[in-house]
Amino acid sequence: MKTDVYELPRTSLEELVLPLQQAFESNYSIARVEVTTCPDLRGAPFHLAGQGLGGRPIVADIGGQPNLFPRPVLDKRYSMLDIARNCMGMAPDQAPNLAWKDNFEDITNLTHYAKVDTSTSDSVQVVCERCQSTDCALMMNLFGSSGLPGPVLKITAKKRQGATKSFTDVIRFALHEHFGNAQPISLGGVFVYKGKANFHVMPGFPPEDQLPFKDRHQLNDWLTYHNFSVKGDGDQIVCLSVLHSADPDRKMGLRMEHTHCFSMDGRGGHYHYDLGNEEIEYEGYFNVAEAIYRVDRPEVTLKQDLHE
Repeated sequence: MKTDVYELPRTSLEELVLPLQQAFESNYSIARVEVTTCPDLRGAPFHLAGQGLGGRPIVADIGGQPNLFPRPVLDKRYSMLDIARNCMGMAPDQAPNLAWKDNFEDITNLTHYAKVDTSTSDSVQVVCERCQSTDCALMMNLFGSSGLPGPVLKITAKKRQGATKSFTDVIRFALHEHFGNAQPISLGGVFVYKGKANFHVMPGFPPEDQLPFKDRHQLNDWLTYHNFSVKGDGDQIVCLSVLHSADPDRKMGLRMEHTHCFSMDGRGGHYHYDLGNEEIEYEGYFNVAEAIYRVDRPEVTLKQDLHE
């Protein structure tokens, strides 16, 4: 697969604190952005395969939305292990969560995937469970590192008062406004929330006589949407996220933000935004990527607006 590598401008975590602090303070009643030591992410509430986010952090954008729209390209399948080997370290409705050692001989795969189930009722139910496969289809957005402990960006926010409903949009809009297109910033990390948020999960692909999708509205109507409430403490949904402040040189055809989530009790999917304003609380940990690996970019790239 053709792979383009873009070495990102070196930007320290400390440089991100002030613009993000200002953005979160304008959107939430209570907010704090700081550089701190990463907790052990293998424990609750995060349940990740690796300890930290440090050690040659990179992001990889594989495939892309043109592999889904206007018609699913079903032969676009990717191995996360091959990507990791080549790039040094999301597929539709999958939350990749892998760690390895001994040259991939010892693999910890805590990946989950979400699907819809209508077999037991007339309503659409979400099932999120462990996935033993390390393969994905259509597209992936991955953050990879050596999994080392070390400094990370910690963001906490409570009681949304602003118009931006998405936690990750607050981050990328603020970074784009501050750094512009000349200094793109790419982040990867994990966050949890308390309150209610909106997600989508892909159902089975439409039959051939209903393809191709005519427009984005038809594509969005095909997806199933779900609101999940979280109380915190032992009740958590873990959100794994990759986001960019800008597309370097506007030529890489990046998906600007992608967040897939899982819980230990069967909830999960693609995070969109929170609901309920006053009740919402977030806690997230992120690291700055040193490079972007653009793998198997489709020849046709769907235009994306930063504020989409």
